[in-house]
Amino acid sequence: MPLAFAPVGWAWLAVIALATFFVLTAQSSRRQALWSAYLFGLGYFGVGVSWVFISISQYGNGPVVAVLVTAAFVSLLALFPWGVAYLVRCLRPEMDAMALWLGLPAAWVLSEWMRTWFLTVSVRRTHLVRW
Repeated sequence: MPLAFAPVGWAWLAVIALATFFVLTAQSSRRQALWSAYLFGLGYFGVGVSWVFISISQYGNGPVVAVLVTAAFVSLLALFPWGVAYLVRCLRPEMDAMALWLGLPAAWVLSEWMRTWFLTVSVRRTHLVRW
């Protein structure tokens, strides 16, 4: 999924990655679907957050702290795809076609919206917004 964004920009890969994620979530058992979703999140966010490691190791407290903080950050972000699978599997445990074609994309959009809100809420409450 990260290869769909800059600098690589293979946008078609996002469709394939999300379709694979949705099929794995729909066709697996609930436990396997949740693990698949969490691992998808680890891969999705683990590739794209190298800047966190670099920033903390060079300008913060060194590489050991950088590894720990980056791993915690990626682990936290991986809960968003997990939440998508959890929400849809709780609402539609039998995972019929409606859940696959409507529920999973809707839950994904909700998850993306929540992630943008979660990562920007602290900025909105500071004086930086007035600039």
